[in-house]
Amino acid sequence: MGPIIAFSSFALVALSAPLEVSLAWVLPDRAVYAGETIPLSLGITVPEAWLDGNLLQLFPQPLDLPLQVRGFEGLGSGRLTPVERQDDGATQSVVVDGTISHAVGPVISEGTNGRVASFTVRRWFKVQRPGTIQLPGAGAHYAYAESFRDDFVQGRVPVDRQTADAAGTAQALEVLAPPEDGRPFEFTGVVGPYHLTAQRAQSSVRVGEAVKVILRMKASDGRPHPTIEPRDIQVEESSVFVELGRTATTSEGETTIDISFGARSAGFHELPAASLTVFDPTLSPPAYRVARAPGPGVQVRPAEGASESAVPPAGSSPSIPAEEPNPKPYWTMAVGAFVFALAVASVIRRRIL
Repeated sequence: MGPIIAFSSFALVALSAPLEVSLAWVLPDRAVYAGETIPLSLGITVPEAWLDGNLLQLFPQPLDLPLQVRGFEGLGSGRLTPVERQDDGATQSVVVDGTISHAVGPVISEGTNGRVASFTVRRWFKVQRPGTIQLPGAGAHYAYAESFRDDFVQGRVPVDRQTADAAGTAQALEVLAPPEDGRPFEFTGVVGPYHLTAQRAQSSVRVGEAVKVILRMKASDGRPHPTIEPRDIQVEESSVFVELGRTATTSEGETTIDISFGARSAGFHELPAASLTVFDPTLSPPAYRVARAPGPGVQVRPAEGASESAVPPAGSSPSIPAEEPNPKPYWTMAVGAFVFALAVASVIRRRIL
């Protein structure tokens, strides 16, 4: 999908034609915090009847929603940083900021002047710092007709083709700072309902070899993965593993942290747990919490050349040595025989006397 040549007659004010297309920003329905990645959506509303053909195509390539929309390109500034993200479930093609994009819809509802069809274009932005962000009004350019004639060659031809421009109103986005009260020392600025997961790269290693743990951040509400630095992760101390180093890898918009550990003792051991302190604005009330990922288990075998017979496999119970039988108490038997002999002698003596 390539760029579309921008139209020259675009304006952010209405022309003499009646405004049949309306636009409005759709902001998050709760408080927004600095450091958070949020969705900003642009709602587009057209009369439902227009979906049957009253809206005319603007370009040689037909679009599902033949509008030329502007609005997001002015938001990428020092306050809002665009986050690369594909449209979620968006199927209706529309030109947004000079590029063919996609919108979700239509959603049919009752409007003040009849039934309307609503479409939504969503983009993700990271909010860099607290304060008030002014969102300029979006606009759209479109062509429409109310009457048509059938042509043998060209088919359905508009009789009263008209062009118009629609303008939305500006809105303000208030951004709060994560609270100072109760802020943990380990907090590095990650804001969102994120959870940490850990996956081992190898199922077994030898003593002295390295084993890698892959850490990923995921959100419970489907928002894009946050950008985290290797130093943001806290790792528990371990007597079996020693940390060797950390690296960050970004692929398809997802950042993973790889931590390498050196194994120092043979056996089946759990790798050190990892954690990250986040501020979760979706909690009620919003609060700091620790996203923790338990360390997966790994089989550590003896070093090359050492015996492996003493290493229990994963999930096995250590063997209990059989008890050695106690030596027979021969001296106890001798004392018993002596006591019995004395008793017999005493009985014989009484009878003689």
